[in-house]
Parts: sequence; C-alpha cells; structure tokens
Amino acid sequence: MQPNLAIHHVCGLDELRLAPLSSANRVVTIPATLVEPHVVEVCGARLRVRDDFDPAQRGAVTLCVRPHSVRFAAAGDDAVGYQENGHNRLSGTVLRQVYLGDSRDYLIDLGPTQIRGWTPPIEDRSVGSTIHLDIAIEDCRIVPGTDARL
Repeated sequence: MQPNLAIHHVCGLDELRLAPLSSANRVVTIPATLVEPHVVEVCGARLRVRDDFDPAQRGAVTLCVRPHSVRFAAAGDDAVGYQENGHNRLSGTVLRQVYLGDSRDYLIDLGPTQIRGWTPPIEDRSVGSTIHLDIAIEDCRIVPGTDARL
C-alpha cells in the first residue's frame, strides 16, 4: 500500500498558505472539463468521476479531491487517466522537495496547475523526476464552474 499524499492546490504564482497537517481535511480543487457523464479532462488525462449532473451538461467544472485520497502510484506504470484498477492517475513533475524531518514537502507541476503536498519522509522523489498520483474514482467529485471556493 502506498502512503497517502496530503495536497493543497497552488493557484498560478501565488502559493496558498498551508494549514498544519492536522487540518489536512481541505479539498484540492483543479479546473477540469466535463466531456461526458462521469468523465472529465484534467491535466491532459481523462478521469472518471462521481457526479450528479444532468447527462446533457458539458463544459467547465472543478475537480474536487480530499488530500488524504491521493497517493503516489507504484513505479513502473506510466499510463495516465482512468486505470482498470478503479483509480485515476495523473502525471506530474517534482518542482521542489524539502525534507522536514517527520515529512517531505513537495511542489508538483501537473501541467496547467501545480499542487503542494506532503508525504512520509521515506518517500524521496528527486526534483525534476516524473511522478504519478493515484486517486480512486469514488474520491473524485466535481462541481459546476472553475471558481469553486471549498
């Protein structure tokens, strides 16, 4: 089992101030496009999501994920998008990694957006390395529009 990666979204060049890990129950929000029922395009991948929208609705949405639902994917499988194991996978590049003693702080570039996250200290990924993040379908929710304030 891969360790959890608690993440917070970084908007443009302005980094969000981060809450202590004990309050890591925030929601990660990433702009996406609803392309068909239960399918969004986000960060260059098609992901399956839970949604309750009118089946005819398409367009801009916000993908919402709880930080504790995101995990580093096992090495070796580079496919992105929906995986047959019931997870969605995003690919990113480590922009920054800082050892904090009891955790590591990462800044990860997902292409159109960046996220910041923490892992246990044993998860050592080098700056510049490509990483994959797994998120279970049932943990991927969407809300209408791209300006969700959760």
